[in-house]
Amino acid sequence: MLTNETISKLNEMHLGTMAAGFTAQLTDPQFQSLSFEERFSILVDAEWSARKSNRLAKLIKKAGYSAPGASIEDISFLPERKLDQAQILRLASCTYIREAQNVIILGATGTGKTYLACALGMAANRNYYEVKYIRLPDLLVEIAMARATNTYQDLMKRYKKVPLLILDEWLLYSLKETDARDLLELVEQLTEKKVEFISKKEALDTSTPSGRFVLTIFGAVAQLEREYLLQRQKEGIAIAKQEGKYKGRKPLELENFIEVYEEWKKGNITAVGASKILGINRGTFYNRVKQYEGNSLLK
Repeated sequence: MLTNETISKLNEMHLGTMAAGFTAQLTDPQFQSLSFEERFSILVDAEWSARKSNRLAKLIKKAGYSAPGASIEDISFLPERKLDQAQILRLASCTYIREAQNVIILGATGTGKTYLACALGMAANRNYYEVKYIRLPDLLVEIAMARATNTYQDLMKRYKKVPLLILDEWLLYSLKETDARDLLELVEQLTEKKVEFISKKEALDTSTPSGRFVLTIFGAVAQLEREYLLQRQKEGIAIAKQEGKYKGRKPLELENFIEVYEEWKKGNITAVGASKILGINRGTFYNRVKQYEGNSLLK
């Protein structure tokens, strides 16, 4: 009776692992030769390990990675990739988080930037840091919705509490004036928390007024480049039409896009996996996501 009461109390205190271990000790003869201290230590270690494991699982799930299985150990450091293994291992130690430094990952499309970012996020989770992964287009939509529902300040408070914020697809798409303003406001909010965006390559440091000005210029230049590309594309199409060579692009029908989108949004598949299922490249997939989410926001 006393034993059952003890087990019941352990479960009531949410010490289920200790309760299960205690039950095992009562029925397994090999524990009988151990002292009380040794048996109690085994129970405490088991409960501690279970809680650590559960906490890690919750952190990973909450982060919302596009590649939840990413890990530093699985990164390929082949010579042609030109990755600095020593530097990446230093980043995995999370010193940059403790020092409120930032990491900007640069590279061509398809070189593994997202995987590396998620792997660094996972390394932070293993050190029990909370991480938030989000694509910049998704963040801008989230900010727009927060403004529309008068929850903007609450949203900023949540982001300011996160020790590591991973922004993917940084300036991949053109920014509207309101998007650029929201992005700069986010930088200002994080600056108050002593979190800065620093890029050695571009000599960008948003802790200074000049750095924030340069960030604005970068956004404007990126927008200008996209507009020039669109202008040249339109001119090329006009010439092709005059010569009778332009037939236009056939509309791409994706019957199962919504189903695949929902699986990707839940984190069950990566953007690369979703693109393969739909038979399109990752850029086209993100364009469809942006179009779909934009239409959903207007409803």
